[in-house]
Amino acid sequence: MEKQVTVKIQSLDGNVYLSRLKLPIVQQVSTFQPTLHDTIKFKEVLSSVLDAQWNASNDENSRGVCMLPLVQAAFTLLNLKVSKILLSNHTLMQGMEVLPEPKGLFELPDDLQEIKGDIHELQVFSTALTTIPSWFCGLSNLQVLVLNGSSGTGRSTAQSGLNKALRKLPLDFWMLTQLKHFTLMNFPNLIITSDAIFKLLSLESMNISTCVSMDLNCPQILHVCKRDTSHMSSLTSLTLNNTALSGGLSLRTRNFENMRELTLRWHPNLTYFPFSCESLGLQTLRLQYVALLRLPVEMCHLTVLTNLEVTNCPCIEIHSNISVLASLKILSLRYLPSFNTIPNTIGTLTNLQELKIERCKLTNIPREICRLTNLTSLHLLHVLVEDVPESIGSLVQMRTIHCSIPVTLNSDSHNLLKMVVNSLPMLVQLRQLLLLSPNQDDIEHMGNLLRAWPLPHVDTTHWRFDFSKQWHLFDLPREAVRWNDHKIVRYWILQQQKVLAFLCGQHKRLGLTSVV
Repeated sequence: MEKQVTVKIQSLDGNVYLSRLKLPIVQQVSTFQPTLHDTIKFKEVLSSVLDAQWNASNDENSRGVCMLPLVQAAFTLLNLKVSKILLSNHTLMQGMEVLPEPKGLFELPDDLQEIKGDIHELQVFSTALTTIPSWFCGLSNLQVLVLNGSSGTGRSTAQSGLNKALRKLPLDFWMLTQLKHFTLMNFPNLIITSDAIFKLLSLESMNISTCVSMDLNCPQILHVCKRDTSHMSSLTSLTLNNTALSGGLSLRTRNFENMRELTLRWHPNLTYFPFSCESLGLQTLRLQYVALLRLPVEMCHLTVLTNLEVTNCPCIEIHSNISVLASLKILSLRYLPSFNTIPNTIGTLTNLQELKIERCKLTNIPREICRLTNLTSLHLLHVLVEDVPESIGSLVQMRTIHCSIPVTLNSDSHNLLKMVVNSLPMLVQLRQLLLLSPNQDDIEHMGNLLRAWPLPHVDTTHWRFDFSKQWHLFDLPREAVRWNDHKIVRYWILQQQKVLAFLCGQHKRLGLTSVV
């Protein structure tokens, strides 16, 4: 079953083409039980249709018209609706002759007004959409809305282009009172109007991306904020990517007490944190490609923050105030040229489970890292660390270690890999080990340690240390020259099991069945 609507598609040459689009009709809830009123209504319609069919002529069109009320009543009885609609170039071109270089939907189909109370999810992808009609705000049950200024063909925006035609949202946009999830992206000329967005009371997640003219600090928003701070109190997830966010006062005075996830990405003019930490209940904070100079001073109010990710922030410095994040479990610091020292206070983050540091000018790791007794994953990638405390072996909960040094650095004078290798016998819970750019001495030292103290739980399937090239140094059989690292480590484990069996006298009890 399906419903058809008329759509207008614009091509690159400016011409507008008409097409008929089929919208699937599905049952909303499999366990739906029709009401008594709907059942009685269906019986009444069925009776009237049968009477009409009896009195109608033999004309097929007349009989078809008589059946329409019955079909509509059946849809209501079975809860059949058009609840999800996808309007992209791919869906619009189905059943249509090949259109040269389509830009996408020119305007929203007016036929949608007939089912505006049934639509729960609407996704629109178009580089040609010019306006949002006023009736759009009457979609009273709309819960998920995606407005994307790309073509929706899977091609990059550099290839398909962005929508530069849509410049504003309807003034009554806030009337979508049931809207819970809103995505707005790839509209570089779109300018926010009044409180069109920030008055959506039921909104739980919002993603605004590549809307470079949308200034979320405009005076109108600030005015709305001062008048009523209850707006968006249901928001739990917010992503702002490449907007005109400049860190004004509006967002700092707004009520975001239920926000759990915040992502700020690609804001080159954002030099300080635009939210008040006192009104945030964040669990995840991501800062990517922003010009922040430091983390907010009032971070002590983020008492439930468990995940902090800072990436590609060239000016940011990590100070000792990070120690106030007592609930932190994941700390990721990547591509930070100004970050060269881990504060000694990191030892207070006793709940930390995962530490990632990549492509930073880090030169040493403080001894206090041994206090991170819950640390299970350590990633030190392309860093300049030359001093690693021996106490790293005391992190007995460690399950994953990924380490590498810059390829331009002389590994002979580098201490990172050596200390990690020395700690292996103590890391009995280790599951994954990845060491990039080790020198020959590191490989030989690691082979000798594994030979004496194999790690039975480590995944060695993808190891590429080439222990076989030094088979004679490790007292391996001659055929080991053709073995991979995984097979060699399994061989060492078997040899250790034989030694343990001999020491405990197990070979005597087993007799001929013993492997010794």
